[in-house]
Amino acid sequence: MSDSIQHNPSDRKLDFAKHVNYTLGMVLGADDFMQEFAYHSGRDQLLARELIGYGTVCGLQVTVKNEDGISRTFVEPGTALTPNGQFVRIPEKQCALLSDWSGLKQKIDETKVIKDPADAATGELPVYVKLCYRECLTDKVPIPGEPCRSEENALAASRVKDEFSLELSLEKPEQREEQAMRGFIAWLARIPIRNSTGAGDEAIVTDKFLEKLREVGQNPNLDGSSSETPIATADFFIDPSHATEFLCTAFRIWVTELRPRWLGTNQTCAGNPPDECCVLLASLRVPVMLDADVWKVKAPVTTDPSTQVRVLEDDRPYVISLRMLQEWALSGRSHQDGTTGMVGPKGAKGDKGDTGETGATGAQGDPGVGATGAQGDQGLQGEQGLQGEQGLQGPIGDSRIIAAGCFDSLGKSKPVPRLVPQQFSFNLTATMFQNDNRYFLLNFKNFVPEGFYVVKGTILARPSEQRYLFEVVPIDEQSLTDVLGLVGESPDENLKKFIETKGQSGIVIRVIEVNPNIEFPPPARGFMVEISSFEEV
Repeated sequence: MSDSIQHNPSDRKLDFAKHVNYTLGMVLGADDFMQEFAYHSGRDQLLARELIGYGTVCGLQVTVKNEDGISRTFVEPGTALTPNGQFVRIPEKQCALLSDWSGLKQKIDETKVIKDPADAATGELPVYVKLCYRECLTDKVPIPGEPCRSEENALAASRVKDEFSLELSLEKPEQREEQAMRGFIAWLARIPIRNSTGAGDEAIVTDKFLEKLREVGQNPNLDGSSSETPIATADFFIDPSHATEFLCTAFRIWVTELRPRWLGTNQTCAGNPPDECCVLLASLRVPVMLDADVWKVKAPVTTDPSTQVRVLEDDRPYVISLRMLQEWALSGRSHQDGTTGMVGPKGAKGDKGDTGETGATGAQGDPGVGATGAQGDQGLQGEQGLQGEQGLQGPIGDSRIIAAGCFDSLGKSKPVPRLVPQQFSFNLTATMFQNDNRYFLLNFKNFVPEGFYVVKGTILARPSEQRYLFEVVPIDEQSLTDVLGLVGESPDENLKKFIETKGQSGIVIRVIEVNPNIEFPPPARGFMVEISSFEEV
């Protein structure tokens, strides 16, 4: 058996800023070795929580399975960093039965999560899955001492093992800095970086920007704990030539002024860890019921969603590796719609060159006038030719553009700031078939299957990207069979409707790569379409 302990170096009166000064002849005791370990362990934890952050590192997926009328919660193996900088590891899959959670009634009564028992019929109990670090004393060995001791006093643990604890709690772990950082970055990312669009459109200046930063950083709703003071959307823009300067200012203000406001309880910028030592893995929404004055977890019923336990992970903090950030930064997101790069500063104006000498004016030539020639005799009138047959009446008369649009690789036309060309849609929708970004159904108001239409399409692509073709698919029995075979045997609703009506719901186009031999080619960046209608005469 191993004894479980909660490691807290401060209880041992250890100083994380000291380490042993080894000197020849010095007599070392247990306190000296504990102090040396505390120095190195404390620095590791300090570096982790201050420079890396905290949250899930790998694995630890939380799922709920309903078997035999019982909801079981599972946590997969994985690793995480706690708010105080401890690495914690779960080596094997863990399972918990919510129905066996001891003290459920007492916990609900104490926290007042459900204030009115009548709400329990349709309400849900928020339960938080928390992962914490703990230590266990193990590997006991004999130690010297007084005679006539008990076996327990004659042995002492020779090792301290890293362990973990998983908790179900009605109280959410404190993660003020995590939520505040998310709110600050979300606000900062919404500030447009662009050039001025006209008179009266002025970019923000440094002093005003500092004022806005401090205003947002001191907003009580930055960490999502209050809804009384919502964070206002940025009503200004940054000139591209000053973007680097303003972003450096924003991060400096966060580090020096704003972050100290949002640290955890009793955490300081001098390195003291927060009181919170557990990390959130997931939030469960557990249906409960009051049965004979006893709170119980509702038995899951497959056909009743109100009895299902829901797993929410939006608030789960996580940490990605520096290697992944490096790959993301260097990849250039080549298969995503990129934004326009920042405009560099205007170069210095060059010196004005010397004015050249004025050349001599050439002499004006005399106007030339030719003599009028004599009028010729009128020619003989030729014989009248045979009357030609009347030509066939042309079926097509005047044309007009009735629909147009610019779409991305998924058929979306929502405008994206600073995207060139701008996405738009005029009386036109592009519906992707079965998550296959090669086939799209074009539809517009007053579409007539028997109408006369000309579709003009252009692929959006950068010079360095794969080449694609824009094709219109003729609607016949063979085409319907081909489309169904390419997208799968279980068509989605849009494709199913299209096939049942035999292609009477719109025009089908295909965006296909020029070189089909490339395995898993990236999708086309998007396409532009113009549709003209012709009428009979």
